[in-house]
Amino acid sequence: MRFILAILAVGLAVAAAAADAPPPQLAGTWGGRYLIARFSVDIVQQGAEVFGLARVDTPLGGRWTYHLDGRVEGDRVTGRHHSGHRFEGRLEADGRIAGVLTTRHGLTFRVSIRRKP
Repeated sequence: MRFILAILAVGLAVAAAAADAPPPQLAGTWGGRYLIARFSVDIVQQGAEVFGLARVDTPLGGRWTYHLDGRVEGDRVTGRHHSGHRFEGRLEADGRIAGVLTTRHGLTFRVSIRRKP
């Protein structure tokens, strides 16, 4: 019984240490493509909270701009726009953020972005 309690205590200590670990730093400029559109996101981070300005450049020269806010918890990254668009993804081992963008109308797109130098 003591052995099981010791294992539980160690497991709880490890989980508590992981929960107290600072979130990954996402601040900076990220970019990607979806079909023929290019987009970039400038991210500012305060602890686990992230704020961003996303710009989508369309093939015909248009530009859409979105102000975003979200969170990073471990490798999980979430974001939203006040109109109802939302993103749920993960920070991948190769350094990119990959996930699903869902529009306010329910359309979903798999997207991936990388930090720009």
